[in-house]
Amino acid sequence: MTLFQPAVLVLCLGCTLFEGSMYLFVFLWAPVLQSVQSTPTELPYGHIFSSFMTAALAASLAFNIFVTDRRLVRPSVLLISLLAGSARCFIASANPHSEQSAFWVFCLFEGAVGAYWPYMGYLEVRLIDDKTRTQVYAMLRISLNVSVVVSLLLVTRRTGTFKMVFSVCGTLLLASSGAIWLALSATNI
Repeated sequence: MTLFQPAVLVLCLGCTLFEGSMYLFVFLWAPVLQSVQSTPTELPYGHIFSSFMTAALAASLAFNIFVTDRRLVRPSVLLISLLAGSARCFIASANPHSEQSAFWVFCLFEGAVGAYWPYMGYLEVRLIDDKTRTQVYAMLRISLNVSVVVSLLLVTRRTGTFKMVFSVCGTLLLASSGAIWLALSATNI
């Protein structure tokens, strides 16, 4: 497919929104956990981060089982589920009830990240021609970096700002899951 076909453009939109949300999550997870911290001691950041990476690894391995090996899930259904599930995680993270609930929601999001990377590699090979792949990647990187930088410029250390950023990320991810569903339903992927 060429660069300006609807499925590729919508895929670029979904990638930008998901990866942008992921980068914002990287910057904001620690301050959000600190804002709902129930104990006066320092958070165990090493354990928290290793839990995130374990969730990402488990989901990446599950992708291979469910999509590549056994073909239990259509790839388009998986992408839409990842985006919608990530949207739900961000909306829940906007108003965490406790340190534990925020931690588990963040682990779920990291699981979505773990399944996202092998899935995007699979989908990009199927949708984007080798000749236009570098153009598509360049377009993705420009829009991704602009969206993250603008978002970070708007973020301050106030708790209300984190709520706003996570709510906006969740809403945009939900909208992109609908757009991708419409675009990929015609491609039979």
